[in-house]
Parts: sequence; C-alpha cells; structure tokens
Amino acid sequence: MSLFGTLDQRRRRTADLPKEIMRIPIVICGDAGPARHALLARRDLEVLWTDTAKAAEAVIRHALPKICLIRPKHTGGEPTALIAACRDAGIPCVILLARGEWSTQGWWLGAGATDVIELERIPAVLQLIGEYTGLAFAKEQRAGFETVVEVCIDGHNMVLETTDISASGAGLRGLPEAEMGTLVRLSFAMSSQPMIVWGRVVRAWNRDGERYAGVRFIGMSAEHAAELRAFVEAQNARLPQPKLDFETLFDDLVLDDEVPAALRSEDLVETLGGATESDLMDPDFVVLRRYARTEDLSARDALDLPNWLLDLYERLTDLERSALEGQAELDELLVTRVSLARWRANNPKGPLPSYLAERAYELFNRLGAKAEDSDHTVARLGSIRASILRELLSGASDRVKRPSEQPRAVNA
Repeated sequence: MSLFGTLDQRRRRTADLPKEIMRIPIVICGDAGPARHALLARRDLEVLWTDTAKAAEAVIRHALPKICLIRPKHTGGEPTALIAACRDAGIPCVILLARGEWSTQGWWLGAGATDVIELERIPAVLQLIGEYTGLAFAKEQRAGFETVVEVCIDGHNMVLETTDISASGAGLRGLPEAEMGTLVRLSFAMSSQPMIVWGRVVRAWNRDGERYAGVRFIGMSAEHAAELRAFVEAQNARLPQPKLDFETLFDDLVLDDEVPAALRSEDLVETLGGATESDLMDPDFVVLRRYARTEDLSARDALDLPNWLLDLYERLTDLERSALEGQAELDELLVTRVSLARWRANNPKGPLPSYLAERAYELFNRLGAKAEDSDHTVARLGSIRASILRELLSGASDRVKRPSEQPRAVNA
C-alpha cells in the first residue's frame, strides 16, 4: 500500500475539496490595503487580482464577481471605465482611499462608485465586503497556536489539537463531522489555570486527509477574552520578521512590469533572464507533469505524489493544468508554484527565503501585464496571481494591528 493512501482514498479526499466550499469570486484592482491578508486567507473566496482597469473589466465579463475593490493609486490612472463596467454588470464597486486621499471621496462617488472607504480601517473594509458577499469576517486578531485541547461534543470527550486561536474562536484538527452550529465545550491551558469555554462549529473542511473545524466561542467572559487577546498579541510578536516587508509592499508602489529597485539582487537578476534547463528539471515539477499527462489511474497511483504536491495539483487552475498536460509556456510559473508549495509544506510558519520570494514576486508582476489575452485567461491569471501573493504574504506576516475602531456588527 502507498504511504500516502490508496488510490480510492486519495480520490475520495481530493474529490471532496472543490465541492466542500463554494468559492465566491471577488476582483481586486491594484490592491486591497492591509485587508489583503484576511481576503487571501479565506478558503471560500476566489480572489482575482488585477493591476489595470482593463484586466479587471475582463475578469468582470468572465467571472461576474460579487464585488470589485479598486485602489486608484495603483491602477495606472483613473478607472472610470471600470466603475462604469461594474455599474452595467450590477456589481458593487468599492474605492479604497488612504486617509491623505480622502478629500477625493466626493469625486469618486460622483463617478459612480458604490462605496468609498478608508483602506486603513480593516474591520470596516471587511464588514463592507461581508455585506456584499454574505460572508462573515472575524474582527479579532488571530495567531497560529498548536496545543492539546479537551473537547466535549454531544456528550463524548476527546483530546484534539488547535491550529490557531483568537478571542472569538479557534481552529481544531481532527474534530469528527458535526453539523454547523453544534455546541462544543473546550478546555485548554492558556496560563497556569485551565480555561473552559463554550463554542459552536461554524465551518469545516478537509486538508491532507484530515478533518478541520472552526469553532466560534460563545458566552466568553471579559476576563478570558482579554487573556486571549494578550496571548495572541504576544504570540504574533514572537514570529520572525521577513527580509522583505510584504505587509507594506503595495502601499507606495505603482504596480507595473518593472521590479522595484528594492527587490533587485543578483538572485533576481539571474531569474529575469528566464528559466534555464536546470531550473525546469525540478524533480517535483517533473513528476507533477507526468501525473497530469498520465490518463491511466493505476499508473497515476504508482507515481505516489506526496500529499502537498497532490493538493497543489487540485488547486491549480484549468489554465495551469492544460499547461502541464501539453504546452510548455507556463513551465516557469509552474516550477515556481511547486517551489512555493514545497517550501510551505516543509516550513508552514517561517518566512520564504528571499531568493524564492523575489522570484515569485517577479512572476506576480509579469503575469499582471498580460491584459491583452482572452477574458478567461485574464481571469485565470488573476486567480494564479492571488495564489502567488497568498504564499508571499503568509511567509511574511498575516498580522495586522487591531485598530481602535470596532465594526458595527460582530461576526466570528
């Protein structure tokens, strides 16, 4: 038997992934400010990332997103045509402005924008997106946290592990299937005293053959909430800082074909020349391409892909899969995608090495320049670019400072 399970087991696991969560498409033109972390982290959002109004219009025609976010400073001009395209398609168009740009609010509303909001107000931005998509966003800062937790569900006690935690909820690994809203009791040690809290299951998913669940705390005391917030802030403060500051990557940067001078290095200059023969001989890329080109299921199973590579294959867009199965134009992109996935599988929490981050960011920029392709291709490239950016940001920092203002409604 394969170390990674039988063919039927793996087929059942991967077959569930696309159906498990209905992904809601949203288009981002330019940037989404600090809220980009929370948007890219959502498994139920398909973020389509574009740099120009023309590319965003192509995505709107093809994908009919629920909302369009525009950061005018990074779109290379005034995207009035994009606002008109959103209005014609019945899609809410939200303009994100920095505080220093707020004096133009009335102009954008007059140009037809549905909403204008300060991009620094992260909870308000997420709440607005939630109103248009129907998704709930947590207001609390979250930290990766693995510890043993005693769980009682339907009278049955079990010992599980947490994956992350905030003052509003926690992620659990190994929780058996449960209906949404199921009541659970959790007991874990946050300090010298055990903390006992109640919660309800609000989401569930499969990853690497394991069952995960998100639990929203209910009836949390002010004392416990304060203790959890302090713990999360201290936990995040200990995380290593990246060599490249991707948290402010777009704040003062016009996105175009040029790689910012701050990212230029000998490693990057070498990659700008294109992929070499040795670059494309990455063994994991070779086996992934062989897997995609193998039609016989038993022969596919014999290739014995590791879980992280199989999961990457399931996440690839149809454009990337077609490239694996025949054409070679996207080989460099796919090698980079494999490199990112492999690094993240072996280093789930650490920052990316600078050479890989620089190579990925150069590809992110280069793919953004392909606005002349078909609407379908531009939309797929937008999805691929969001995947690349997700890896860059997860390797840099998923942390944002919690602003003093609170959203009008609290969603966990």
